[in-house]
Amino acid sequence: MAEQCDGASDTCPPDAYQPATAECRPSTGVCDPAELCTGSSPGCPADVMAQDTDGDGVCDLIDDCPNNHDPAQLDSDGDGIGDACDPCNNIVPVFAVKARVRIRNLNTPGGDDRLRFKGVITVPTTPPIDPATKGVRVMLEDSARVGVLDTIIPGGFDPATGAGWKTNPAGTAWRYRNPQGPSGIVRVRMRSRRATPGRLKFMVIGRHGSYAMSPAHMPLKGTMIIDSPLATTGQCGEALFPGPAQRRAARSTLPAARSGVGRRPPRIRLDQPSPRGSRARSRAGAIVRSIGPTSPAASRT
Repeated sequence: MAEQCDGASDTCPPDAYQPATAECRPSTGVCDPAELCTGSSPGCPADVMAQDTDGDGVCDLIDDCPNNHDPAQLDSDGDGIGDACDPCNNIVPVFAVKARVRIRNLNTPGGDDRLRFKGVITVPTTPPIDPATKGVRVMLEDSARVGVLDTIIPGGFDPATGAGWKTNPAGTAWRYRNPQGPSGIVRVRMRSRRATPGRLKFMVIGRHGSYAMSPAHMPLKGTMIIDSPLATTGQCGEALFPGPAQRRAARSTLPAARSGVGRRPPRIRLDQPSPRGSRARSRAGAIVRSIGPTSPAASRT
């Protein structure tokens, strides 16, 4: 910056520099932040681009898969998560109906939480639905996409321990049992109907798990992935469980949600154990019980 005479001496004041808050090189885009003066030297700092963790040429700020090399940035279902890392990539969204999730024992040390997540989804029948071989993936994440649960239930059956999957003779029902299941998931039940191909009723039961969740981090999204681990075939379904802030508005839409698909809205319940023990149900122990429309389509009916 130019120096000005002080009007009192015949010498020019010492060199001064622009403050560190002054911009010396403008931004050329989202991935190129502006550089600021140092305040102590005449040169502008080196041009630095925003971080690109996976090195695919797209910075993390706008990368739809920041941890997966994906220069094409494909997002077939338009949910903001790229195909390269989207666990539920269904171009036609599948929303679970009759969806429920309940988490208990949240105010005790991790390891004794209980979970029940269930619903009904209708998915493509190609490739063949076969959780006994492929396993399934179960996900719960909060509003910041922080995982409450993300576990893969492997396929197979161990005759020595009795842990694993069993299928009925008709190939329309699958049951997983394992007292030492991953992330505390001890049971998974799935059943389809021959009259409605691809319609799956599921239930996931967890015990002695750690499912840290707070009503402040709602809404909660649940995802059931049949074609594990990434359902590129669309064999998956999602359910969005609103939080306490949406409770009153959600209830006002309940009559509309009762007609057509989604007649039963999603519901979440987060419980603390009562003083009489974790098995007893306490009204004061319920943190939140909120309901809302199952899907955008349901809320418009």
